[in-house]
Parts: sequence; structure tokens; C-alpha cells
Amino acid sequence: MQKRFYSTEFLIILLFFALPPIVFPPALSESRFLHFSWITFALALAAGGLFWQMKTLSASDEEKKNKDEEPEGENINTRRLRFFLQQGESLITFGGLLVCSGLCEVIARFLLHEEKSLSTISPESVWGWINALAGIICAAFYEEVLYRMYLPDMAKKLLTKKHDTEKLEGGRRKKIAWVCEISAVILFALAHRYAGWLSVVNAAAGGILLRRCYIKTTSLWTNLTAHVLYNGLMTAISLL
Repeated sequence: MQKRFYSTEFLIILLFFALPPIVFPPALSESRFLHFSWITFALALAAGGLFWQMKTLSASDEEKKNKDEEPEGENINTRRLRFFLQQGESLITFGGLLVCSGLCEVIARFLLHEEKSLSTISPESVWGWINALAGIICAAFYEEVLYRMYLPDMAKKLLTKKHDTEKLEGGRRKKIAWVCEISAVILFALAHRYAGWLSVVNAAAGGILLRRCYIKTTSLWTNLTAHVLYNGLMTAISLL
């Protein structure tokens, strides 16, 4: 019953959240107003539910055993070390996102001779800036939960549950994992096709970097930090 529920849920998420931006891409206007969208807020709330669900499912018996075996005196030091390592991964990922974006910008300007005509209109009040920042955070949180956490991890859970995981060959398990990882990156990249194929390439590279960050740190907040910093910087540049 539980397996059927998760399969149905995954199909709904795929059909109504992951595929619509690809099948029905939003129109790209010459200018956009930087503001808070209630749709973005609603998507962030839905992502919060998925985040809670995935964190509950990831509490496996093996992880619990590792925590039980860890000496109590090392818990604080281990957590501090993990925190600093995560911040380092966040900065590395942020730098990688900037490099990928810069390369795409160079290709667009000097090889393809394309000039971006998209401009961003800034808010006129402090409250408007607060709403805009909330919108950036909510959008990044939604994308991180959906594309970096839920789609690849839930797909692997559903596909491997169809077999006896103890008898499943290591090579076959790796193939399933690779298919799930690549599919999530492709979905994320194609969701940006409204902005052109270079944006698709940039999103694909960014999706790989952010997923790598999540796998290494197992913390969505590390990803969210890098994603928000990148989106914030790109927004600030478009305002200039």
C-alpha cells in the first residue's frame, strides 16, 4: 500500500510539477518586475512537504546504527567539522555555478554574438525588496527539493524496490542510479529552455554541481545557500 502511494505521488509530481515547465514554457518578455509571487510561495510549501517526507524516509536503520556507534564525546566536534566542510562545499558549488554561467555568457557574446535584452525592474520600497528576496529563496528551495532531492532519490527508491535489493547486482544498481541522476538533470535543464539553449546547458551544468554538493554533504541547506547566492548575484547583475 505504501509503495503504491509513493508511486502514485511520484507520477503526480512528475506530471504536474516537473513536466509543465518543459511542455508549456513561460513566455520570455524583454523586462520583468522583481516581486514576490504567491505561486512561488505555494510551490515552496509543497516542496516543504516533500522535504519532510524524504528526510523521514532517509532515516534508515544503517544510519541509526552509525549514530548509535558514534562516541557521545565526539558528537559536538563532529558536527562542527561537518558544518565547516558543508560551508566549504557550498562555496565551491557557488564558484562552479559562476564559472559555468560566465562560460555561457562568453559563448553567447563573443562566439554567437548574442546580446541579452532581458532587463529587471527593481522594487520601489523596502517591503518590495523583502518580498523579492523571499521570492528568490522560495524559488531556489522549490528547485532544490524537487530536482536535487525528490526526483533522483525517490526514483531510485521506487525502481530498486521492484527487485530484491540484496540480490540486485551492483552493476545493475549503478545503472539504475545513473539513469535517475541523469534524468533529474535533464528535467531541470529543459525547464529553462524558455531562455534559450545556452540556458539549458548552463542549467544542466548547474544541476550536476548542485546534485554533487547534495550527495557530498547530504544537506539541502548547503545547496540552498549556493543556489540563493547565485540567483541573488545574477539578479543584482541584471538590475545594473
